[in-house]
Parts: sequence; structure tokens; C-alpha cells
Amino acid sequence: MSHELLFDASLFLFLLLIDRDIAARTHLLRCPHCGGVLDIANFHRKPRGCLCKAPEGFDVRYSLCCRSDGCRRRSTPASVRFLDRRVYLGIVTIIVGAMQHGTPNFRMRELRAKLGVDFHTIQSWKEFWTKLFPAGDGGKRVRAWLPEGGSADELLSTLWKKLAPAVATSTETAMAVGRMLVMVMVDGLGLGEKIIKQLSRIAYPQETPTDA
Repeated sequence: MSHELLFDASLFLFLLLIDRDIAARTHLLRCPHCGGVLDIANFHRKPRGCLCKAPEGFDVRYSLCCRSDGCRRRSTPASVRFLDRRVYLGIVTIIVGAMQHGTPNFRMRELRAKLGVDFHTIQSWKEFWTKLFPAGDGGKRVRAWLPEGGSADELLSTLWKKLAPAVATSTETAMAVGRMLVMVMVDGLGLGEKIIKQLSRIAYPQETPTDA
């Protein structure tokens, strides 16, 4: 996996479209706490790590709120852009985590400089992806999907090698990233291959996705 992905504006549009689709699906459901109607209650984030001009609306975190008096609890859909409360985008932490294996130190220093991230933050990401994530539901889901398995340290890089085509167009790469982020970051949502292809066509209208 290469950090050059972070310069691809169409990829960030693709991720935004996936999140919109997830939010729209969730909006059709009822409040998980009381069964009430859900209203839109989006809020803004200041995501870091996009090395290009992000699409309009990329800083919006889609969220919902129960309309029922006495509940009014927030229901925030899963996201392929935002990883919990971390200020850096999820794809940034994944790319850095995957590049820990086999990437020369000077390349990592260049990437850190471009992202404006310090060594201790990168170490915290490494701790998450190599220890906390493999032990959680997302890691177990990935392990079950990978027939060849993979150690905890190399779970992300193994997943990327499984998903990414050997010779890829921009659309194929985006689709691979989309599949990876859905599998890793979206818990319990069956975002089908058909939807992934449809959204990639919007983000990359100049290319026609191939079947994978």
C-alpha cells in the first residue's frame, strides 16, 4: 500500500459516498434504544491526513438523533472515513500501519513530515492495529475472511495484498480500498459489491470498474 493514495481526490469522494450510503441506510431504521424515528443530526469534524483538496462536505460526520421525547439519544452510523475519535482519517492510520513492514526508514520519515504526525502518534496507531484491532470483532472478521490467516503484526498488509489487484486502474484501487475499509471499520453492515461498484463509477466516471 502506498501513501500516494492520499493525493487522490477521487478516492476521498468515493469514501464520502460510501459514508453517505451507510448514513442513508441507517436513517431508514428506527432508534436502536426506543424504536423512535431518527432525525438527521450531523456534526463537523476536522479530519487530518488528506494530502489533496477534499471534496465538499468531507468534514461532515453523519449522525442521527431520536425524535422521541424522553429518549433523544444520538445514533451515529459507522464510517469508512473516521476511526472513532481519532483526528487523523482512518485510511491514514491504515496506510501507515501497513507501511510499517518493509518500508525504509527514510520513506517513513518523509511520510511523517507530509502528514505532520509525530513518532509517538504513529506508535499509538501501530499499537492499535497490531494488538487492539486483531483482538476485536473487526480483526476476527478479517481473520475469518483470510484463508491464509496472517499474524497480528501483518494483518493489515495481508488483507491489502488479498484485495488489491496486481495491476490496477485508479477505480480498481479505490474499490479495493473501499472493500478494505468496509471490512475493517464498518461493523455489521452488509455493503454489497454492487453498491461499491456503483459508488466508484460516480467518483471515477472516466473509468469502468472491472469485476473482482
